[in-house]
Amino acid sequence: MERGWTQGQLARVMGYESVSSLASLEAGKKRPSMDTLIKLEAAFQRPFRDLYPRYFDAVYDPVARRRSAFFRERSSSVSAGYGR
Repeated sequence: MERGWTQGQLARVMGYESVSSLASLEAGKKRPSMDTLIKLEAAFQRPFRDLYPRYFDAVYDPVARRRSAFFRERSSSVSAGYGR
């Protein structure tokens, strides 16, 4: 655990009664819920992006690429006179 915390200590800070959910997250067997992500951010004072960089990138990057492609296509069609 980060900052020298045990799973039990982190579970207590996050308001959990047991460490089972944290153990599954730490082992990579379970993805965190939105509530858990917010609690982890609050506990560690670090953004989700830093806590789970691979998971964040796997979700974020495809959307960012599609967004960029969408606006490139939109810009091309507008400049060609198709967006009117």
